Amino acid sequence: MKNKYGITFTALVITMIIIVILLSGIIIGYDNIRESTLKRDFAHEIYTIEKLVEEYDFRYSKYPTNSEITINLSNVPENEKFQFQGEPGFDDGTITLNILNYVELGIENLNYGTGKTSLDYYAISKETGKVYYAAGDEIGDRIYYTLTDELAGLIDVIHSTDNTYNN
Repeated sequence: MKNKYGITFTALVITMIIIVILLSGIIIGYDNIRESTLKRDFAHEIYTIEKLVEEYDFRYSKYPTNSEITINLSNVPENEKFQFQGEPGFDDGTITLNILNYVELGIENLNYGTGKTSLDYYAISKETGKVYYAAGDEIGDRIYYTLTDELAGLIDVIHSTDNTYNN
């Protein structure tokens, strides 16, 4: 009887299957981390702008705006329209917002709202005081226009973590 040395085909296939499973887990984990990071970045930016607008309104009793922008809700996915609920014009399908003046707010750098397209602006509803990113930010399978409860939860987590370290 002759001894055979080497890798059998079965061992090779099993090894390759294990490698594919490990790689897919890494890729899925990376996508989840990337999506979570994008959500946190957007949430932090819109939260910061909201706070700056509140401070400006408190000081000057007005909002720092330039011009108006109209959001046609027929262009907003049905499952994301709830973000505009309560705004005047919601039932008619057209919402008018006012573009924020970043200079008056003291904002120099933004990741979003840089004016690259006709809707790429942060805007405020003068009626409700709510800040929106007019173009919407598509992250994963959602499009975010404002600080939703989900995004606000991410901000709460960030701030509660910051407070833990400051105490």
